[in-house]
Amino acid sequence: MTPRIYANFNGYCQGGASDWVELDTYGTLVDLHFYQIRLEDGLQLVACDNEEMEVAGACRYHGNVERPHWCLHFEPGTLRYIPITPDRLARPFVCFRCRNPLPQSVRLPENQECPTCSLSIHYPWEPPECPVFSH
Repeated sequence: MTPRIYANFNGYCQGGASDWVELDTYGTLVDLHFYQIRLEDGLQLVACDNEEMEVAGACRYHGNVERPHWCLHFEPGTLRYIPITPDRLARPFVCFRCRNPLPQSVRLPENQECPTCSLSIHYPWEPPECPVFSH
């Protein structure tokens, strides 16, 4: 089954052969940690939001822009509306590596790592050239 992660569809973009949604929000990061998903080019995911929108696509890193980040690319016209289900409720923010709960303080610029194992909270969406963590 293709993993389903949060995306904010306010970041929905259209252009060329595909449309895309940005994968750069706190909700996305929480889901990536929860499911232990590290973004990589071509990774197939389903992105959904809290307003009954969902789409399946492939991850692509947009590195040649002012603010490099990951996006989920999908075929135009495949965005769909679905009913909200209990599995789409907020998930706990747990560390990708040690699985311990992450405190709210990790959202502050000076505390952006797990207090238990020191893994960066940004690990799941680091640029593709970063070394892969094995667990």
